[in-house]
Amino acid sequence: RYTYRSTFIVREIAELAARGWSISVVSLRRPSFAPGSDADTLPYTVTYDRFLAPNVLFAAMKAFASNPRAIVQYVRLIASTFSNDLRLVARNLVVIPKACFYASGIRRSGYRHIHAHWATVSTSATMLISRLSGVPFSFTGHAWDIFCDTRLLAEKGEAARFMLTC
Repeated sequence: RYTYRSTFIVREIAELAARGWSISVVSLRRPSFAPGSDADTLPYTVTYDRFLAPNVLFAAMKAFASNPRAIVQYVRLIASTFSNDLRLVARNLVVIPKACFYASGIRRSGYRHIHAHWATVSTSATMLISRLSGVPFSFTGHAWDIFCDTRLLAEKGEAARFMLTC
């Protein structure tokens, strides 16, 4: 989720935009902006689409028809990794339609790189987006991501172009 409460992330994104980078943030969950501000006040774009929006569901059907192997492999990886925690299985599977939707947008827009903050569900989704779009990805891992729940961390690291920690 894009949220103003993650001040260090917001500042990092703003600094990259100030240095001339073209930044587009996609939020898996509804963004949260600082009181009195909204997406129009930022020097970069923030996009959010509802999970069950028709365009998201259509993109998922289209992606499954054109690349079922990537989606099935993702489902198998998530199910085998988190089989003892149905909450984490659900959290990682529910992002599939959005990953399909964002992957199609990334292909159309010509983006050259995808980055995810947090090595959790956002990076799982980014890993699938990268696989579907062909665009490489990276991610930032923080304390909880790399010390508490390291399931899938090795797989994400191997699939990523690079990973960072603070």
